[in-house]
This record gives sequence, C-alpha cells and structure tokens, in this order.
Amino acid sequence: MKTNFRFLGTSLLALTLLAGVTTPVQAGPVQIKVEAKAETAAIKGDADDPAIWVHPSDPAKSLVVGTDKKAGLNLYRMDGSLVTHLPDGELNNVDLRDFKLAGKAISLVGSSRRDDDTIAFHLIDANGNISRATPFTFPAAPADMRGEVKGRCCIIEYSCK
Repeated sequence: MKTNFRFLGTSLLALTLLAGVTTPVQAGPVQIKVEAKAETAAIKGDADDPAIWVHPSDPAKSLVVGTDKKAGLNLYRMDGSLVTHLPDGELNNVDLRDFKLAGKAISLVGSSRRDDDTIAFHLIDANGNISRATPFTFPAAPADMRGEVKGRCCIIEYSCK
C-alpha cells in the first residue's frame, strides 16, 4: 500500500487548525536554569569529575565522590560537607559501579592516577564507608604505551544468551 504523504501532511495541518492550536512549535534548545542547593568548601587543588554513590535504602545518605587532581579523592555528604579525604595521588576521572561481592552490595570506585600512570580503585560498602581496594592500583597501559592517563570510565558488560 502506497501512502500519500502530501495528503497526510495537509490533513494533519487542517486538523491542527480546527483544534484551535495556534501556538507555534519552538525551534531550538530550551534553556533551563539549575541552581545548587549545596556546595562543597573550596579546595587548594583542582576539583574535578564527581560521581554520585546512591545509598541503597536512604537517598539522603548518598555521597558525592570527587577527585582533587593534585591530592587524591574526596567524599562529600549531599549537603556538601566533607566526609573524608584520601591522599592517594593525583587522581582524575572518577567513576563507580555497583555490584555484589561475596553476596554483599559494594561499589567499585575507579579513577585515573596521573602521577604514576595507573588506575586506582576504592570500595564503598552499603553503609557509605570507603576503603582502598586490594590491590589498589593497576597499570593503565602497557609499558611501551605509557603516558599521562587522561581519562577512563567504569563499564560493566552483561551478556545475553
């Protein structure tokens, strides 16, 4: 069956006019103003790349994980107050993924460590406690390809059979 698109378009235009719709469709992006409800204190280093850890039962206890490119990893409450600072090198590009380890919910936090060209890993448990993973770092690239690690992200693949 062949569709007459010209007839269809004309019919839709007529229907729109009959329905009394006279407001033109906006062409272009809509600008939305977003205002922060909380802010962290300034740091001496270079804050970058936040990731949000969502508490499994109480969203108000969720945490913001942020890197300080000169001094390590910072963990903040949702009101912006600092929970802890981990002086673990020149970390950048933080990301996290949730999974189960030995039947317990855990979040793996990964970040690129620019001072020694490795990927650093931390763990956040279901209560929001953070610790260094063991082992803590892994080479970011083969030895013959080393250079400053600029970025990375965590990906979990699922296979369907």
